[in-house]
Amino acid sequence: MAIEHLPRISRRALTAAGTGFAAGVLMTRELRASARDATPEAGAATPSTEIEPLGYVTMRMRPLDDPAFRDDMNEHVIRDYLPIIEAVEGFQGYLVGDVIDHPNLTFGVNVLEDEAAAVRANEVVQEFVHRDEIDDHVVIEETKQWAGDLLMLGKTVEAAKPGITPIPGNGIGYYIAVRIHTSLPGTDPRGFVQEATEGFLPIVLALPGFVGYLWFPVEGGFVAVSMYDSEASAAASTVAAKAWVTEHLAAYTDGNPEVINATVAYANMPVFE
Repeated sequence: MAIEHLPRISRRALTAAGTGFAAGVLMTRELRASARDATPEAGAATPSTEIEPLGYVTMRMRPLDDPAFRDDMNEHVIRDYLPIIEAVEGFQGYLVGDVIDHPNLTFGVNVLEDEAAAVRANEVVQEFVHRDEIDDHVVIEETKQWAGDLLMLGKTVEAAKPGITPIPGNGIGYYIAVRIHTSLPGTDPRGFVQEATEGFLPIVLALPGFVGYLWFPVEGGFVAVSMYDSEASAAASTVAAKAWVTEHLAAYTDGNPEVINATVAYANMPVFE
């Protein structure tokens, strides 16, 4: 997976970017409303109904200046960051992982109750990444970020049973498969949420070792995150997704997503319970 390197920017600009993120998520509903009111291009695939979000997802992938620091970075996140983010009102889940094919990349997913909670969580993120022991090793200005409404959620049947923990051992050593799709011009991925919920979601839930699934639209596309207890099942979910998307979503995307495969270093995901 090729990582796009962005121009280096100042710390002052980074702080401004954090503020811009907060303002941006608060504007999301207004922008969605404007998009719905606009006249679509002829033949464009558009949503037939408004979908009530199940939450809000933010996902980040950060490069490190030295791969040897990744274990220390994870330790800092688990020890110092997780207790703070778990205390944010509206917290629904967090996981941190290691990108398999790139030892200098660390990967995190936050699930919040709504956009306002995402703003509060982003303030925690900004404070954490600028700590000296983190700031010295993370290439903050090359961090990639995706965010959007949680519109599809998958979890195991066992998770609904009293006393069952869906992620034993906090998922350490489990596997994540992330697929980042680019939308075709003039289309809105919300238009196929019902079809995917009924047709594709049962496929990924049925794979052995399934733990959870998140799907959210982002600017210019959409993102799916699948979690399994084995690498084989995570890989199988990507194969199944490609086949289903190719057959059913040709009007929305070319079916060639950016794929991120990662191992879970730690997960606390109440959203999957």
